Amino acid sequence: MSIEHAIRQAILRDLKLYTGAPITAKELVQISQEPAIRHADEAAVLEEFTEMHWLGYIEAVPGYKGQYCQLSDKGRKQLLDDYPQEPFIWGPGAK
Repeated sequence: MSIEHAIRQAILRDLKLYTGAPITAKELVQISQEPAIRHADEAAVLEEFTEMHWLGYIEAVPGYKGQYCQLSDKGRKQLLDDYPQEPFIWGPGAK
C-alpha cells in the first residue's frame, strides 16, 4: 500500500470518529492519532484531504463557507464491509 492510500484511509477513520463534530483539514492534521497522518508531511495530508473532498468522500458542512467538513455517505461506505472497496482509497488490491 502506498503512503497516499494509508493517508486516505486514516482520514476516513478520523472523520468517522468526529461524526457530529465538523472539522477543518488543518485541525484534523493537528489532532489526529493516526500514524499515517502523524508521520506524513502536512502538505501531503492536506492535498489528499482536498482531493477526497473533490471526489465526494468528504463533504462541506452547510453554513461554514466550505471550511468545516465531515465524512460523506460515500466516504462512510468505504469503512463498511458491506460495500466494495474503491481502489482510490484501498489501492490496487481493493475488493
